Amino acid sequence: MTTALKTTRDRSRALQEQLDSWRRQNRSRRARKAGPSVRKRWVPYEVQDAMYSALRPTNFFDLIYRLRRRSSYLDDDSFLSNQIGLSDALGFNRDILMLTRASLTVFEELIARAAGPDFINETKTEFTRRTSPALVAWTFGGRDSAGC
Repeated sequence: MTTALKTTRDRSRALQEQLDSWRRQNRSRRARKAGPSVRKRWVPYEVQDAMYSALRPTNFFDLIYRLRRRSSYLDDDSFLSNQIGLSDALGFNRDILMLTRASLTVFEELIARAAGPDFINETKTEFTRRTSPALVAWTFGGRDSAGC
């Protein structure tokens, strides 16, 4: 899990943009004269550490979003090769949804214990009042949508 979160952080768009910006600003004179360089310049560890510490913490939902995005948009080849079919891709997305819902259930329980069950019930009731029935059904996934 730690490795998955670290690679999610390493591949974050914000970090990559900061690293690219540093590389552009710190190009050598020879590289500036030669024009755009194919080779990327190494960024010193002190600079990388400063960039890491400036980023917000990477959390479990960043990892889940990365997996979902990768399966939906960025890595079709993993589902098209090696005899992996559409049913496998759909199953993967269902599993991510189940993992997300289970995680949110744990977080709801922790919040309910800290803030009291009335807080969760009032929040669910207000959400149900302001939201379409289809979204409520999808969000609560068969649980009591009114929360009462």
